[in-house]
Amino acid sequence: MKKQPGPDNIFPEFIHNLGPKSNEDTTIYNKPWNCRDILPDEWQKAIIVPILEPHKPANLVSSYRPIALTSILAKIQERMILARLNWYRENQNLLTEEQAGFRQNGSTTYQLTELTQGIKRAFNQQESFSRNNQQDATL
Repeated sequence: MKKQPGPDNIFPEFIHNLGPKSNEDTTIYNKPWNCRDILPDEWQKAIIVPILEPHKPANLVSSYRPIALTSILAKIQERMILARLNWYRENQNLLTEEQAGFRQNGSTTYQLTELTQGIKRAFNQQESFSRNNQQDATL
């Protein structure tokens, strides 16, 4: 919602206002998926809009970053494909349990916490090993 349309001039509000019945009719999305057809031409086009970055001089080309306005229907198709790929990847156990990247609810923070805990455990084991060796030496 509140996004600009792409080359097809279809606003997201239009899709949203079609109602729940439109979500049941996924023919437009499943046809290219099932038949391996190429996507509609309008879905492959984008309108490139230069956006001035904050606190940059407007007279320099390097002060702008490009924004691509693509078809809303193509964006919905991309989300559907991503959901299907994620479902397949998780159900086929293609990633190890430890992998957090490219996973829902995975984060760098989780990985850093695991690394920190592993280092602490190793130091604790080393200290315990050193104490046991010192006790054995005094006997």
